[in-house]
Amino acid sequence: MTWLRIMLVSFLFGLLFLPFLINFLKKSGIVVFVREVVTEHIHKTGTPKAGGILFLIIPFIASVFFNPPLEVWALLILFLGSGILGMADDLLSSIRKTSLGLRGRYKLIFQIILGLIFGFLTMKYSVIWIPYIPPLNIGWWYIPLAVLVVVSSENAVNLTDGADGLATTVFLTVMAALLVVGYLQGQVNLFPFMYSLMGVLAAFLWFNTHPARIIMGDTGSLALGGAMAGLSLILHIPLFLPFIAMVFVLETMSVIVQIGYFRRTGGKRFFKRAPLHHHFQLSGWSETQIVVRFALLNLLFIGLAFLFIWV
Repeated sequence: MTWLRIMLVSFLFGLLFLPFLINFLKKSGIVVFVREVVTEHIHKTGTPKAGGILFLIIPFIASVFFNPPLEVWALLILFLGSGILGMADDLLSSIRKTSLGLRGRYKLIFQIILGLIFGFLTMKYSVIWIPYIPPLNIGWWYIPLAVLVVVSSENAVNLTDGADGLATTVFLTVMAALLVVGYLQGQVNLFPFMYSLMGVLAAFLWFNTHPARIIMGDTGSLALGGAMAGLSLILHIPLFLPFIAMVFVLETMSVIVQIGYFRRTGGKRFFKRAPLHHHFQLSGWSETQIVVRFALLNLLFIGLAFLFIWV
């Protein structure tokens, strides 16, 4: 019951403080600037962003309250560091009054550094669960794996955050799956962070559903990607993560395919627009349809993953 109380308190605090955060961000000019070519999203110009600030505060307080061990501190460093990186991007784009913030190479360098720090701090989790074979201790290979998981997870969530409520809803399905694994492994030290994050995300979704009154921005998407990566590594399941976060994988792959096809064909596009949710939006799906269907699709992949891979 303690963990459910944490989720409920986080949810209520989120509902209480989000209206104030919305007003603060709007008055501070930290709002969305949509490129004119993205005509279907032009109405989002002026929507407060960087709502992920709330994600950073509440789970951190909940985790510290329970005197966390080293691995949870490592998770918090990754989570906060990723959020701060995203916040710098959100602030810079707001100052410039454009959709462009930090250059990609600077983001990548910082993400690699965060992955290295997390990898060194959690080396004792270098035993990786691999489907159908006994767990394997990969030793120092764990550190480059941690970097890869951190970079790919953060960018995957960031790419998915393009429709009202999409990244939040899909991420909640992934968190539910990670929570099941945490229960099976008895990793209760992670529960204050996980339950509080799910609670505040539920509150955020209240204001983030279409039409969104606030979006998480890179502050939220990079932080959530870092949390997803860190939890999968501490739970020894980074190789299982793509199966329970398949929507994030498909969104990322759609961008890779689009870029590769564009270059190979001299300007032709495989999708109407990438990431994948934009393709379906231009095909006539509403944002609400995209969110619900993508979340259900990810739940389907989670069910199949537990049925055919985990068991």
